[in-house]
Amino acid sequence: MTARVNSAEGGTNGVTVTTANSGGASGDAWDSMYVPSGQSITFASAAAQKGTLGYRMVYGSASGVGANVRWTLTGWPQLRARWYMRFSAYPTGMASFCYVTNAGNADAIAWLRMDASGKFIVQGDWNDVDLFRSAAAIPLNTWIRVELAMVPGTTISNGVIKFAYATADAAPTETYSNTSANLDVYGNLGRLYVGKVDGPWNATVDFDDLAADDADVATFIGASSAGPVIVDPTPAPVPP
Repeated sequence: MTARVNSAEGGTNGVTVTTANSGGASGDAWDSMYVPSGQSITFASAAAQKGTLGYRMVYGSASGVGANVRWTLTGWPQLRARWYMRFSAYPTGMASFCYVTNAGNADAIAWLRMDASGKFIVQGDWNDVDLFRSAAAIPLNTWIRVELAMVPGTTISNGVIKFAYATADAAPTETYSNTSANLDVYGNLGRLYVGKVDGPWNATVDFDDLAADDADVATFIGASSAGPVIVDPTPAPVPP
């Protein structure tokens, strides 16, 4: 199994995050980042979900791709990922906070989005089709745990995508499972993006404790322990 974690604990409060300073005691450094003019990603004690530091992303008013971090998933046949986010505002239209690309990074094959009413949305390769929409708006200024598990398909109708969200370390508020999703047919995965990856979204978003691995997607990674980025030994079950 291949696994990566990042807790932000190796940073310094108020310092701008770079690929060079995001590793060390934080865990696995970001392989790449994108921070356009007028936006920022900093280490922040006020953004710590656990431990003493987290990442504070300040999105700009411009629509489109904004501040985000990326991990390369080269050779990964599947993905489980877990992280925590806290949103200060909803987007003013459909916007994305995560996507996963194919092995050549030419196509995003899975999207996690939020609409202007604050509902989470899961989309596959054809990102205008909602696979899942949360029943209620996500509470603002509240830590939300996001869980994603996925396996690219060998056809356009047998991809696996599973999603759950919860308030901090509580049991999942909602879960979703689809074993016949269109995630296109690309083989292994390419890259995981988290942050403002498209849409009109002027907000401050705190982000902490990202863990990812290529283990069996029968379970989610689950909540981290009392310290930063420790994979729960008894992860939450994924619905079949």
